[in-house]
Amino acid sequence: EKNNINGYEDEEIKELIIENLEITKLPTEFGNAFERYKNMKILTLEENKLIDLPSSIGNLTKLNRINLSKNQLTSLPNTISNLKELSYLDIRDNKLTSLPESICEVYSLTGLFCCYNKLQSIPDCIGDLMNLKVLFLPHNELSTFPESMGNLSSLRKLFCNNNNIGVLPESIGNLSLEEMYIQYNEITSFPES
Repeated sequence: EKNNINGYEDEEIKELIIENLEITKLPTEFGNAFERYKNMKILTLEENKLIDLPSSIGNLTKLNRINLSKNQLTSLPNTISNLKELSYLDIRDNKLTSLPESICEVYSLTGLFCCYNKLQSIPDCIGDLMNLKVLFLPHNELSTFPESMGNLSSLRKLFCNNNNIGVLPESIGNLSLEEMYIQYNEITSFPES
């Protein structure tokens, strides 16, 4: 499909890559500025200096993959819950201390990559992400996991090494993991299950 913008035809954008620049902020209207972005599937904003994302990013409802790694993000907008087709979210190497509860409404998510942040907790509702297969949390400040982790029936790979985890939830025994990395934590005993 072609759009006529400013007197010339322009293709609809399916993938946008803006990486390795000095960008600190996206325009407030980023998610609804151009009709041509409405069907974008892949957004890569890796290795910039973004400190936040506009809430309008939630208007890009066809996004399937987002790479926000290596920025300065301290939070994610609650409108992330609008991204119902999102399967891959890479927010590695930022300054996040928490994830919004709204992330638990992105049921299509299969891969969540959050290492090298400052996460102190993950939302109790994380167990609602029934399609999540890979959860990557190394090098954060996590001390515990919610019991709802045991509801992640599709989870196959859990990486939570290099944190401050002292106790694993009993429900972790419900998981059918293929890989689990828990080294460099403060775990003194394992759940009975």
